[in-house]
Amino acid sequence: HGPFCDNLWVTEGGNYQWTHLPEGSTPTSATGPDEGPGGGPYGGSYVFVESSLPNHPGKVGYLTSAKGKWGAVVFKYHMFGLSMGSLFLEARAPGGDWEVYWQQDGALQIRSSEDWATCYLNFETVLEQVRFTAVTGSSYYSDIAVGDVILKHGRVALPVLGPYILA
Repeated sequence: HGPFCDNLWVTEGGNYQWTHLPEGSTPTSATGPDEGPGGGPYGGSYVFVESSLPNHPGKVGYLTSAKGKWGAVVFKYHMFGLSMGSLFLEARAPGGDWEVYWQQDGALQIRSSEDWATCYLNFETVLEQVRFTAVTGSSYYSDIAVGDVILKHGRVALPVLGPYILA
């Protein structure tokens, strides 16, 4: 149930806990990133899902934000592995249910050394909480990593070239 990033994020519920790494690769070879995203507010630090037994197949882990008035989120993610699962970004309004605003199914990167992808997501309304939901794949080759997460009260400037999503 460790809090991360000045207690802004907590991992609880689901079948397993997200793990914080200050730098380097995930412990399982042939899955996950070689290193953290770097260059962002937390340097090479990131959180990830270790999908070794008993954390597969189809196991769920949540990384939930503190309550606030969130208008946007920017984050980097890395999904490399032969049996990759899915990553969801969910959010909810005060008193509301969790709704999916973004998802990635299956492997995104083809090598552990490949650059992290970035998602820019503006919400149409102000939301109270945001969470990452990771679902592991069919084997231990499904480590999912998230880093450089920035929650904003307002909107984020979108890059000239995507990828970006308006939810």
